[in-house]
Amino acid sequence: MFAKLALASAEPVDLLAHRFLVAFIIALPPLLLGREKLSLREFTSILPLGLFHPLLFFLLQTFGLTFVPSYEAGMLLAVAPVFTLVLAVVWLKERTNQKQILFILLSVAGVVFISAMKGTTLGSFGIQGVLLILGSAMAMALYNVVARKLAKQFTVYKLTLMMSLMGFLFFNGIALTRRAAAGTLSGFFAPLAGHSYIIAILFLGAAASFLSAFLSNYALSKLQASKMSVFFNLSAVIAIFAGTVFLGEPLYWYHISGGAVIVAGVLGTSLCSPKAKI
Repeated sequence: MFAKLALASAEPVDLLAHRFLVAFIIALPPLLLGREKLSLREFTSILPLGLFHPLLFFLLQTFGLTFVPSYEAGMLLAVAPVFTLVLAVVWLKERTNQKQILFILLSVAGVVFISAMKGTTLGSFGIQGVLLILGSAMAMALYNVVARKLAKQFTVYKLTLMMSLMGFLFFNGIALTRRAAAGTLSGFFAPLAGHSYIIAILFLGAAASFLSAFLSNYALSKLQASKMSVFFNLSAVIAIFAGTVFLGEPLYWYHISGGAVIVAGVLGTSLCSPKAKI
């Protein structure tokens, strides 16, 4: 919802640059105050995490959305928990069972149902969009399994710091280089004059980037990657709720039905998955 409001004032790449600038600033104090230290070995070990998320996830998603409308992309992104399940079983040797698989597929079905009721069909957009959005879903799945593994070796703060740093360097580098080459550098700073935009990027940077990453990394230090990833599909339910309450968007019966199926899938995955040692 805040991204939708912010995009009224800024281009997507500039918005990503601003939000990760905020996230990085928020992540810095423990490091600057000496409460946390990051060695070169730790930096290189955690580097792949930032590559998968936020870099590849947002990059592939952003380019994919040039071919695929956002609500249709939601249907494709819903397969991220399925990708995570496969990677977690193969790479992390996590145990699973038929009930867990069925409930994960149920959550995916809820997202697909909502998208389909909006008139979405896979034939309505080109193969480029499909591959890019599926690539974004795979990046999210890779983040889940890599973060699960690294969370056993490094603190949650260090993982989150690296993700914020990678996002800050990459997206600000792209945005500033692009603006400088086009001679429109002032356009990068222009949106920052608007109060509503400032509020939006503060939320996106502080809550949707830094805090979200911190909580996800913490959850992955306690939960199996396959169990945690299914919560990703709850974003569809929350987006519908936020759009209805705050933006006055219509709420249809299929939103409620599909949302109930998603929630049931998430709860079932959590309750029926095998016990695992942390």
